[in-house]
Formats: sequence, structure tokens, C-alpha cells
Amino acid sequence: MRVIDRSFLHQDKLSITDFMIYNGDIYILDYFSGVIRLSLTPAQSIIVDARYRTDSGFTRMGVYSSNLVN
Repeated sequence: MRVIDRSFLHQDKLSITDFMIYNGDIYILDYFSGVIRLSLTPAQSIIVDARYRTDSGFTRMGVYSSNLVN
């Protein structure tokens, strides 16, 4: 079992204000740095796929895909 904390995400500080699970990916909104996207591998390992840096202060987010058919 893995714990997703600030050290796992390589963050100095972490304040999770929102999260979503969408199309098999986990999206975490950090108040200080922005959105972090996590994926689970078939071996059930957690990997950090992407980081979307923003200014601090966001407390809510939404995730969608415009080309869900593809």
C-alpha cells in the first residue's frame, strides 16, 4: 500500500483542496502548486503523469475531455 503525501509528490508543502477521478486517472488540486495527475499501472503502482502549475489559491477544479469518443 502506498501513501500519497508531499514527499511522494516531491512537494515542499501540500494542501489538497479538491480531487477527482476521471477516465482512470486521479487528479489532485494542491492549493500551492496546481493540479497533479496520477495514474495506476496494471501492476497497481502509482505514477505521477503530469503537473499543471498554477498560481496559488484555487480551491475547486473540474476535469473533462472534449474528444471522449477518440
